[in-house]
Amino acid sequence: MKRVLWNSLIALTLLRGQAARGAEPLSGAGATFPFPLYQKWISTFEKKFPGIQIAYKPIGSGAGIAELAAKRIDFAASEFPLTDRELASFPVRVRHIPTVVGGVVIIYRLDGLVQDLRLTPDTLAGIYLGKIRRWNDPRLRSINRGLPLPDREITTVHRSDSSGTTFILTSYLSQVNAEWKSAVGAGAVVPWPTGKAGEFSDGVAKQVAAIQELPMVKLMAELRTPVYGNDPNELLKHRFLYRGGLALLCGPTGIGKSSLLYQAAMHWAVGKAFFGILPGDVFQRSGMRILIVQAENDEGDLAEMRDGVLAGCTDLTDAEKAEACQRISFATITDKSSDAFATVLDGLLVEKGPFDLVIIDPAFAYLGGDGSSQKDVSHFMRELLNPLAQKHRVGVILAHHTNKPMRGKEKENWAAGDYAYLGAGSAEWINPARAALALRSIGSDTVFELRGVKRGKRLRWVDEDGLATNVQYIAHHLDEGVICWRKATAEEVAELLAETGEGRPRKCHLVEVLHCINRHENQNQGFYKSMVSQAVGCSENAVQNAILEGVEKGMIRFVGRGREKLYSVTEKGVKKAVERPSHHDWTNQ
Repeated sequence: MKRVLWNSLIALTLLRGQAARGAEPLSGAGATFPFPLYQKWISTFEKKFPGIQIAYKPIGSGAGIAELAAKRIDFAASEFPLTDRELASFPVRVRHIPTVVGGVVIIYRLDGLVQDLRLTPDTLAGIYLGKIRRWNDPRLRSINRGLPLPDREITTVHRSDSSGTTFILTSYLSQVNAEWKSAVGAGAVVPWPTGKAGEFSDGVAKQVAAIQELPMVKLMAELRTPVYGNDPNELLKHRFLYRGGLALLCGPTGIGKSSLLYQAAMHWAVGKAFFGILPGDVFQRSGMRILIVQAENDEGDLAEMRDGVLAGCTDLTDAEKAEACQRISFATITDKSSDAFATVLDGLLVEKGPFDLVIIDPAFAYLGGDGSSQKDVSHFMRELLNPLAQKHRVGVILAHHTNKPMRGKEKENWAAGDYAYLGAGSAEWINPARAALALRSIGSDTVFELRGVKRGKRLRWVDEDGLATNVQYIAHHLDEGVICWRKATAEEVAELLAETGEGRPRKCHLVEVLHCINRHENQNQGFYKSMVSQAVGCSENAVQNAILEGVEKGMIRFVGRGREKLYSVTEKGVKKAVERPSHHDWTNQ
C-alpha cells in the first residue's frame, strides 16, 4: 500500500509573532506528529539564543488552529492548510510555512505472519467502512495467498479529536474509493462508520494496546482436519513437530545432547531421517533452514563438533553434507536471558531469517530465573518462546538437562508418564511443549535409551519384530575424532537388557579387566575380550568398552607391535585393582 505524504505546516501570526521578541516567550500548539522534532529544534534554538523562550503543546491540529484564532498562541502546527476562505475570515493575519514532510501509514496487529500483510485501496476502505469485518475475509485472502489469516474480528482505532492525521487519511480514502467519499468524506473530524476512538496520538496507542486478542472459539463441527502429506507447516513427520510448536530433548549433562541435536540438524537440513525421525513431506524434498542458538561453545568447539558429526554421518553423501552446512546457521549468545534473550532472538529471526527450525542449547542458559519456579519457567516458555514461534512460524527444540540421579542410581519402577518429567526443575518445562524426547542413561557409558516421551507414538517407530515402540537404543561412536551417535547393535542392547539379580543391567566392570590384564600382560584385545566375556558372562563388546574406559582413565596402557596393540596395567590401574578385589580367579583362566 502506498504511503500518504503530507506537509506539517506552521500557521504563524505575523503581528504578535514580531512583538513577542521581547521578554514574552513565544507559544505554540497543534499537531502531535511533529512534536518530537519541534522539541529538538526548540532546544537547539534556545541554546543558541538564550534570551528567547519557546513553548509548544501537542494538542492536535484542529485545537491548535482554534487556539490561534482565539489569539492565545503565536503559532499553530497543522497537517492540513487553512483554505483561502478560512484565511480571509481568520481574526488575525497568518502565513503558512511548511516545516516537516512525514508519512501516514496504517499499522496492524496480527501475530503469526511470516510476511507483511497486503492491502489495496479498496480493501482498506472496506475495513474502515465496516464492510470487511474479519481477517480471513475472501477479499483479504485473495491478495494474501499463503498467509494463515485467522478467523478473527478486525477492530479499527482512530482519532476522536480534530486531527491532521485524520484529514490526510480520509482525504486519501476519498480519492481512491467512491463509496468512502460519498458516505464519509474527508476532514479533520469525520463520522467514522466503525472502530474505537482515542484522543490524540497517545490515546490511539493506548486503545491499540488495550485490545486483547481473545482466543478463537469454534464449534466442534467447524474444526478442520489437518493436511496429511505435503503440509508446509509439518516440520517433522506425522505432525510430531509443527510450525509454531515447542519441543524438548532431555538428557544428562555431558553425554552428548548437543552433538545429537547437531547431527539431527544435519539430516533434517537435507530432508533425511534421523534415527527414524522423518522431516515432513515438503521438507523431505526441500530440506530445512535451521538456526542453532547456543551458549556453551566457542567457534573452535563448534567447528570440531561439526567435523566430528560429519565424519560419523556415513549415511549422507559429500554433496549432502556440504548442502547441510549451507542451511544450518549458528548464533552464540552468552550475555542475555529471559526477556532480553527473547528480544535478541526475535531480531535474529527477522534479520537473518526466514528459518524453519530453531534449536536452543541449553534452555537453562536463557531462562533467567529459577528452573524450579513454575512462574519463571511459564514466563519463558509460554510468554516468550511460544509467541516467537507463532510469530515467525518456526519450530523450536530446546536442549534441557535431566535431574541428577540420587547417589548414581536411576529411578526404579518407571511408569509410562514418568519419562515426560525427566527434565530438571518445574513440570512447566514439559507442559507447553508439543513434543519431547528423552536421552536416558541405562547403565552404560556408551549406549543410551532414546525415548519419545511426549507424542512418541507419532514417530511410528517399530522394533525388530515389527511392533510399535517409542524406544530406540543409540550409542556413541568409538572411533577417535568422531563426535557422533550411531544405532546400538543388537548385541549391545541384549547385553544391557540382561539383568542381574539386583535389577541392574549387566556390564563389564573395569576392575575385572584390570585383574585379567594384570595376570596376563602383553596380550592383544581379542585375547582379553574372549577371556573376560566367558568368565563374567558379558558380551565381548562390553569388555572392549571397559578396556577403552581404562585407557581413558590412565589405568591401562598399550604398545604397538605391528598391527596389534598389546596391553598392560599402569601403576594407577594396579592401585585400583588392589582396592577392589575380583570375584574371579584370573590365574587359572
